[in-house]
This record gives sequence, C-alpha cells and structure tokens, in this order.
Amino acid sequence: MQRPGGFLPVSFLEKDMDLNVIREQIDAVDRELIPLFTARMKLSAEVAEYKRENNMPVYDPVREAAILDRVAEAAGDLAPYARRLYEALMRESRAYQEELLK
Repeated sequence: MQRPGGFLPVSFLEKDMDLNVIREQIDAVDRELIPLFTARMKLSAEVAEYKRENNMPVYDPVREAAILDRVAEAAGDLAPYARRLYEALMRESRAYQEELLK
C-alpha cells in the first residue's frame, strides 16, 4: 500500500498484520463452529422425530426461555449478543423441525 509521497508507516503495516492474525483466529473459530452447528441441527432432527411420535409442538417457550437465561448468565458482559445468537439458533432449529415434520 502506498500513501502520497511514499509507503505507509511501519506502524500501519504492523496493525494490518495484527488484524490479519486476528482474522485468521476468527476463521479458526468459525471452522470449529460449523461442525458444532451441524451437530446441533442433527440433534434437532432427533427432537423433531420425538415430538412427532409424542404429538408435541415444535415450539417450547419454557425450554427456550431457560436456555436463553443459561446462555446469558454464561456469557457475562456479552449476554445480550449471546442471547440474540441463541434466539437465531433456536429459530432456525424450529424452522428445520417444522420442515422435517411436513
């Protein structure tokens, strides 16, 4: 990268390299998350089958509230973000279960 009159200062390049290292670490975490997500969805399919056999509704608000409370407590300062992440996970899990139960 260049700036008018020459190259960027070394401090900028170091920050850029640090950002790349951080992004590589995020990519590594993402590689761990995908198998966990797919495992969770496979278990969700088993839950759907159980619910079908036992004539139970897909949505269980008591269970979901308990999960959200547990997640928020475990996440500390990041509780609001963790709660929204799990709300999205459970929404997708419900959608998947409903699709399987058609």
